[in-house]
Amino acid sequence: MNAPLSPAEMYRHEADELLNDIEDALLDLEQAPGDTACINRLFRAVHTIKGSGAMFGFDRVADFAHHVETVLGHVREGRIGVSTRLIDLILAARDRIRAMLRPASDRLPDDGGTERLIAAFDALLPVSADKPPPADVFADSGETTWRIRFCPAADVAELVDPALILNELRKLGRCVITACLNRVPPLLQLNPFHCYIDWEIILTTAAELNAIRDVFIFVETGSRIDIEPMSAPLSPEKERRIVSDIPDSGRPTDVPETESGAAAPAPSGDSARQTPSAASGMVRIPSEKLDRLIDLVGELVITQSHLSRILATEGEPEKRKGFALAAALATPVESLSQLTDDLKNCALDMRMVPISTLFGKFRRLVRDLAGQLGKEVALITEGEKTTLDKSLIEHLGDPLVHLIRNSISHGIRRPDERERSGKPRQGTIRLGADHRGGRIIVTIEDDGVGMDPEAIRAKASERGIIAPDAPLSDPEIYALIFRPGFSTTRQVSQISGRGVGMDVVKRKIESLGGTVRIENRKGEYLRVILNLPLTLAIIEGLLVRVGDTQFVIPLAHIAECAELPPGQMPEGGITITRMRGKPLPVIRLDALFHIPSRISEPGNLIVVRGESFPAGLMVDELRGHIQAVVKSLGKYFQSADGISGATITGEGRVALILDIPGMLRLAQRQKMTGGNSAH
Repeated sequence: MNAPLSPAEMYRHEADELLNDIEDALLDLEQAPGDTACINRLFRAVHTIKGSGAMFGFDRVADFAHHVETVLGHVREGRIGVSTRLIDLILAARDRIRAMLRPASDRLPDDGGTERLIAAFDALLPVSADKPPPADVFADSGETTWRIRFCPAADVAELVDPALILNELRKLGRCVITACLNRVPPLLQLNPFHCYIDWEIILTTAAELNAIRDVFIFVETGSRIDIEPMSAPLSPEKERRIVSDIPDSGRPTDVPETESGAAAPAPSGDSARQTPSAASGMVRIPSEKLDRLIDLVGELVITQSHLSRILATEGEPEKRKGFALAAALATPVESLSQLTDDLKNCALDMRMVPISTLFGKFRRLVRDLAGQLGKEVALITEGEKTTLDKSLIEHLGDPLVHLIRNSISHGIRRPDERERSGKPRQGTIRLGADHRGGRIIVTIEDDGVGMDPEAIRAKASERGIIAPDAPLSDPEIYALIFRPGFSTTRQVSQISGRGVGMDVVKRKIESLGGTVRIENRKGEYLRVILNLPLTLAIIEGLLVRVGDTQFVIPLAHIAECAELPPGQMPEGGITITRMRGKPLPVIRLDALFHIPSRISEPGNLIVVRGESFPAGLMVDELRGHIQAVVKSLGKYFQSADGISGATITGEGRVALILDIPGMLRLAQRQKMTGGNSAH
């Protein structure tokens, strides 16, 4: 089992989400500098990182965040204006905090950047900015006295030591704390890992209510936290008199007890943080546990398939001696099949996340790259609520980064050039996502200059990739840019133009079971379309047999199944036949993978969709539809050409899952090398 997250790890996770929110808020603020809600959102996120960092021992983070918070405080008061310089500094500070939060083993030594950023923030402060007033003058500085009742959940110590919370409250101002012990049970009933103490706190501070609430941010679930303002700031003598009125620890207080022994929430007081919300229904689960759940569901699918296959057995009487038992089991097995399918869908849905978690990261990338190149570029996202498997999200990032870099570097021109060509100064990149037929379609489009088919053809001819007079369609010409090292750009930059990357993009997408397609109009736009499965855990496929070996062909790649007429059976490797008057390459899988087989006529032909044209696969037998639970091949077989994984059939046998694009490349290499390229 996975160990629960330590407080430090929990803080890192929370801080990571806050840092993402800071980046989004900054980019929103840059578009609307006067948005006070955005400024408050930014201030609150930085304040929470600072306060929680100090609570969990991240003192360097807390000290650094304090400087950012100070500047943002002046921004809230209107003493510092929102500028590009300010946005750049806070973005750099956000990156610096993220670096500070890395584990010590992954952290690079500080190159002095932290101190330079602190100096830059200090330089932004107004000359008249005063230092915070000392504690002894708080009563004259517009403070408020708060009465706080803190009744922690029994298991609060698993998250954080309550003493750390009380120490954080002391940092906000004058604080008088009284412990209430009325919930402490008799010694024999006491659980040493539970907290039975409640606290009454009188706090006089200039801090806002949100700052007090943030102290309790990690313990609010299951705890009762009441925060009430008192009539006016109190002197220390008055505070002590109020504290003396609080019931002492030997007498019961007026806090009612629930059946479980926990304090029941009071209807009064500032308990807004305890109001049920969407977030309170969320549970943070390590991704490893979800992966384990998917594995177990996969095993259940295999077992259910095995049962169904046994019940469907027909043939000799001895194979059906248990027919009466099978008839009795038919209904329960059918119910099991339905429940298994529902459980599979539910488990897969738990791994689905909105693609906005990926799209949101590109706003900063577009802003920074456009600034470096002196261009004006807007990023527009569509279909952000479209969901797909978390593992796909993790693998899609790098290909999309490369495509966006290409759009900014090669596609979109500088503002003056765009104006001369009749376009607006600001270029546009559109990122979109949509579900279509059990697949997800991701599009990246820019309104730049597009690609020049003739320039691509000339470059390919110059490199000897194609003949100068080769009759190629536009899609076939565009496919040339996915050749390793191919580039029409003469000048190499730090952004792109080295002739590497597009082939890697294509291979990465294909490794995910997807395809890449290009739509282009010279001088107007370039659109790259990625067609991907929704999940990598379970795929729908067609089970086939070649000799004694079973293969799974993903349904997403199958165009049709047919019979190859007698006399057209290929002898080996690849041959060309005609289907409906059009040429069709036919590949014998037994020859491709060197499997002993006797394919009889007429042959079973499966037509699959290739990159630029269809191809036919010859097999011995079509065995039917299968829900294939994808298993890794292990590190020794990960590079096996034409194979993307394996699965277990309902009979308990191993079947190899075909990587159709990789298999077609393997067939082409074998044809060129005489059949010796398989490995």
